[in-house]
Amino acid sequence: MLMRTALAVAILAVASSTALACTVCFPYPKATGVDYLDDAGVVVLARENPAKRFSFLAKQVLKGALAVPEVDLFLNSSDRRKLTVDPGRAAVLVHGRFHEPVSPTGVTQDAPATEDAAPAWRSLGVASLRQETLIRDVLERLPQWNAAANGDAQRAAFFMPYLADPERAIRDLAYLEVGQADYDLILKADRFVTSEEVQAFLNDRQYLEWHPLYILLLGVNADEAERAYIRQQAQTRLSLGQTINLSAWITAYIEADGETAIDWIERTQLNLLSASGEVVVQIFDALSVHGNRTTPVLRDRITRSYDVALSNYPVLAGRIAKDMALWRDWTLAETVRRVRTEFADLDNASAYAIDYYLGSAETN
Repeated sequence: MLMRTALAVAILAVASSTALACTVCFPYPKATGVDYLDDAGVVVLARENPAKRFSFLAKQVLKGALAVPEVDLFLNSSDRRKLTVDPGRAAVLVHGRFHEPVSPTGVTQDAPATEDAAPAWRSLGVASLRQETLIRDVLERLPQWNAAANGDAQRAAFFMPYLADPERAIRDLAYLEVGQADYDLILKADRFVTSEEVQAFLNDRQYLEWHPLYILLLGVNADEAERAYIRQQAQTRLSLGQTINLSAWITAYIEADGETAIDWIERTQLNLLSASGEVVVQIFDALSVHGNRTTPVLRDRITRSYDVALSNYPVLAGRIAKDMALWRDWTLAETVRRVRTEFADLDNASAYAIDYYLGSAETN
């Protein structure tokens, strides 16, 4: 009973929000450099300590207060060379309760702060002068973003103009910030990245893990040539069972071709029992993103595809039940109930989501 209540609270909390984060770019939240700046008690610009090689000396405090300028943090050889070559650059250091080190891209799967971690210094890398300016601007805006009801949207919108920035570090940070926004907001980034820039990013194999956001942008206001390209990419990957960035290509395919795309996906994938579990899950992710839009014009068509998926791929029942509960649509209650009865090996999370949906359907 407690677990079901907890699930209900979680579902209602999500349902009460104005938009859902797009899970196509990232299936789970990733901490970014901005998260570290936000959670840090102290942020400084630092260079190598001349009195203690391979350590730092703070030159300027950007946030908080620092008692002594010496920072007992190892300065790696790569960053040391950057600072030596350019005396005008500085490393960005943050002090707070961090339990995971920052990767070279400033990303960690886990949240950057924990109550039980000891306060420590972390380096966000050596910043260019343009990065320093951006960091100062971000630090100034963070209190406003944190206080605003739509602060996350404001924060994502702020970074949109940087998606095609000439500096990769700035570009990558912008990707992480915009990529965790809701789908409708992501689509607004299209005006900041030209079709030529999008294609250049997609042709860059070093950007493979970063492709999903730019694939989504390719589907916005696509011309006939772009629609044909998206259609070919999505259909080929689905036919061959290629799963790399598949959900992004399907999402863009639906954006470009609407119900026609869903018809093809349902006919060639969901109506068959040959699709792999990972392919089906990525199809669901794309359908769910479109179904959870602020103005979900395709929701009725997606619901019909959910009905087909429930019959052929009951493993999706929990996730489908969660979406249907969010939409307060009880038309699939009988199908979901049958799945609940016939398949005893559903995982606990799926069973709870199904039970919540069925219980809600009975009272509505």
